[in-house]
Amino acid sequence: MGARVKEFEGTWEEIQTHNSELIGKRVRLTVFDGHADDPSDRRSTAQDLLNHAEGWAGDDFEECLKAVCESRSGF
Repeated sequence: MGARVKEFEGTWEEIQTHNSELIGKRVRLTVFDGHADDPSDRRSTAQDLLNHAEGWAGDDFEECLKAVCESRSGF
C-alpha cells in the first residue's frame, strides 16, 4: 500500500499553521501566480463539482468519494 498523502491548500500563512504536522516530512509545494483571494488561482474542490452538478443524486456519495480519493495520482 502506498504512502498516505495529505493535501493542504491556502496562503503561505495558512500552510504554516500546519508546521508541527509537517516537520520531518517530505513535501511538495506549488506556488500559484496571482492574488490569494483570486478564485481562478485555486484548484477545484468537491464542493465546486457539486455546485456545477447541482447536487448529488444517490446514497453512495461517501463510497464514491472514497473511491476517487484512493485512485487519485499524486500529480
